[in-house]
Amino acid sequence: MAGAARRGDRSGLPDFELGAGDHPLTERLVRLVLDGAKTATTSLVAEFEAAGEPLPAVGGRWALLDRSGREVGVVETTKVRATDRRRARPRAAPRPRA
Repeated sequence: MAGAARRGDRSGLPDFELGAGDHPLTERLVRLVLDGAKTATTSLVAEFEAAGEPLPAVGGRWALLDRSGREVGVVETTKVRATDRRRARPRAAPRPRA
């Protein structure tokens, strides 16, 4: 997300990480993005608010990082939709943390 700590020499775009850093899930999610199979993601508005960050804006671009922190692509925001989790499609809604 915007404002994340930078981890190396890349495009100068803010970092965008999927999954949990150096974890096999991150590798799988990044591969899905690069293959074009994953074209959306979700976040909780409360997480942006807690971090004091604005919601992403259409046209925003980020450096997609692999599990080792290497830039492997660029992601761009094409749509932002804030909705109550109860109204979100089940596949897209983030699960509450325990």
